[in-house]
Amino acid sequence: MKVVLFDIDGTLLWTDGAGRRAVHRALEETFGTTPCDDHEFDGKTDPQIVRELMRLAGHSDERIDAGLSDAITRYVGHL
Repeated sequence: MKVVLFDIDGTLLWTDGAGRRAVHRALEETFGTTPCDDHEFDGKTDPQIVRELMRLAGHSDERIDAGLSDAITRYVGHL
């Protein structure tokens, strides 16, 4: 039997900012934008984080939708 655990709010595992660094790198590569460092990631899904950050950076929902899959793929690759 396999057990899969999801830790979207950092209660099970502390990664010392690895996820945040991976998100920043992926968004820079995909959207050409580095989001603000003080944005709260806890309790949110990856797509939600990308949408919030890119809206704050001034990107339209259409642009975010077009790059979301690429950003998530790059993010996972940088982890």
